[in-house]
Amino acid sequence: MKTFPTTMVLAGVAVFMLLLTFTAGISLASPHPRLLFVEILAVLVIIGLAVTLGVLLTGVLGMLRGGTFNQKTATTLMRARVISQAVTVLLMMVYAFVHG
Repeated sequence: MKTFPTTMVLAGVAVFMLLLTFTAGISLASPHPRLLFVEILAVLVIIGLAVTLGVLLTGVLGMLRGGTFNQKTATTLMRARVISQAVTVLLMMVYAFVHG
């Protein structure tokens, strides 16, 4: 059961660091709203990738450990991974369409 909190904390720290890194250059007073939208989409794609990776690692490590954690959460985590992966791919497609 120690795997889940550790992985989630590490994923949270990674997402926070990515947010700090990528939002440092974003100005909310941008003269071009489309550029601001593209920058926000880029940040959302990075967050989606980090969330997908965090959920995937949590699920795989839980399966490797086995036990009650795996029995209770394996299916839920893999469903969450599929959903977060689908949202991330959708965000990537929107980014590609808007960015051109």
